[in-house]
Amino acid sequence: MSNELSVWTPRDLGNLVKSDLLPFGEGIAQANALARSRDPSEEIVSRNNVDQSDLVIPTLLLLQKMSKAVDQHIPGAAPGMFMLSTSQEVFTPPMRVLVVFFAKSRALFPKPDDNEHELCLSRDTIEGTRYGLCETCQLKEWGDNNAPPFCSESMNFFLLLPQGPALIRFARQARKSARNFVSQVTMAQQNFWAAPAIIGVETRVKQLRGSEALYHLPTIRWDVEDPVPPSLRSQCRATYDGLHAAFESGRLKEHGAEEEVDAGADER
Repeated sequence: MSNELSVWTPRDLGNLVKSDLLPFGEGIAQANALARSRDPSEEIVSRNNVDQSDLVIPTLLLLQKMSKAVDQHIPGAAPGMFMLSTSQEVFTPPMRVLVVFFAKSRALFPKPDDNEHELCLSRDTIEGTRYGLCETCQLKEWGDNNAPPFCSESMNFFLLLPQGPALIRFARQARKSARNFVSQVTMAQQNFWAAPAIIGVETRVKQLRGSEALYHLPTIRWDVEDPVPPSLRSQCRATYDGLHAAFESGRLKEHGAEEEVDAGADER
């Protein structure tokens, strides 16, 4: 391992970062107990037959009042917090992360009081898992009286965390922040992992059954003042190559999508 890994320390952002989830340095120190306990010299065995088709990517869920984890009183789970779907680890925003892969998809997450529709996911915005071809599906269209569509396009970022790769979705009203982030990276002509990203939460109010209710949206921005060293970027590129190959072959499986809560409506 290069000495650069041990000497580079991301700048201290104080209260601007509550959960440091960079896959090295303080991020590793804050990872789960299993990750902290591993001896780097220990040989990893019994993985010869594991390939990309066996890998499942956990979802980093932004918890809402109606989230299953909140209802089940999982330790630390509360509206406005993030939770890793596989380990049920809870993280306080803002979080510092590295983005290694980006893809668009479509998703229909039925609202808690919706008994007519089922979960439908389209990894490529072409065909959904439940309602078929996206192009001809009426569930993505705006309804009468400006009623928002049931299905929404989402911008998905794959992160490299101390726990491994994870997915976070930016759908509906959260897409504005995601689009700004993607535009900034594109205009800079850099890879997403050239600098850390800061993922936060914006809380809004909506009318629900005649009363006001709070809901939470993820936000993302690029911390361009803290560039990642070249040796660390090569790790990110290796992760990107694996995720991209699995995505293109249709073998990139997600865990936790069924636990997403559709919190906000689309904006035209």
